[in-house]
Amino acid sequence: MSCEICEQVKTKYTCPRCSVKTCSLHCVKRHKASTNCSGVRDKTAYVSVKDFTDRHLLSDYRFLEDVDRKAYSAITDDTPGWHPYKKKFNQLRNLCQSRSTSLKLLPPSFSRHKENTTWVNKRERVINWRVHWKFPQSDAEYIDKSVREDQTLFDILATHLDPVKGDPVHRQRLKRYCHQGFEELRLYMKVEGRPANSLRYHKLDLNAMLRENLSGKCLIEFPVIYVVLKEWADGYEAPEQVQSTSRVAPQESWPQRCSQDPAEWATEDTLPNYGYKRQAKNDTSEDLPAKEVTEMANDTGTGPGYTEDSLTEKDPAEDVWKSST
Repeated sequence: MSCEICEQVKTKYTCPRCSVKTCSLHCVKRHKASTNCSGVRDKTAYVSVKDFTDRHLLSDYRFLEDVDRKAYSAITDDTPGWHPYKKKFNQLRNLCQSRSTSLKLLPPSFSRHKENTTWVNKRERVINWRVHWKFPQSDAEYIDKSVREDQTLFDILATHLDPVKGDPVHRQRLKRYCHQGFEELRLYMKVEGRPANSLRYHKLDLNAMLRENLSGKCLIEFPVIYVVLKEWADGYEAPEQVQSTSRVAPQESWPQRCSQDPAEWATEDTLPNYGYKRQAKNDTSEDLPAKEVTEMANDTGTGPGYTEDSLTEKDPAEDVWKSST
């Protein structure tokens, strides 16, 4: 069988990836360059039951062992979670710290970190931020890759909404915002570090500089600003604390009860009430006739047929002593 690349020499090698027959190293390189083949065998390739052999079984077993080994090493890895960042990000973080802005960087392998185009002008010591704009009422998102921090949010937003400075394509998509005007816009930025079911937002000043709006706030890589119409701003405002208007008197706490004299609080009225009063169980005088109440009193030992001496419990030893004397 001749080589599938040069078609002149007899084959010597087989590609583990795509099973192409080659004759020399030169043909192997030509094959990888033309088909963009890595030459590494696909361990998860489909093999029918008819063609399945012991060699495939051994390959699957080794593959599972390798996966288990890597998963176990990831769990037991004690190395600190330190990631080497580029020098520009270290300078950016230090400059943000001087502006009272907390900047958190994701690991270098994260897509959001790779998309971060924020950079520092060393000569002017000015940060050029990557700003992500979100317009919920138009379901649109736009990104400014480099925005100076000494610009106001009004000037930055004008590049999207202003009739003269704005991009016509963006204005067509954001025509609902353009018709309302800047006076009806509210800007918010999400508070980082909160659970997903308890979101809060920082309210930003449209006429203040970007640096002033980011001061005292926490960012993850770059700012994400929500542009909301005034009529929809209630969903982004912080909820007010609702004070209780209940007129029920507060119950006395247990430490306060314990601080009192036991003779004052350990009474019949202060004992726990389990749905009925203690004496109500034997109180049947209201439901039964007077004759039956009298008979019940005689049976229970509280009627006229009993005396105080008959109700007193006698000691058996006393009877034995009297009989002996």
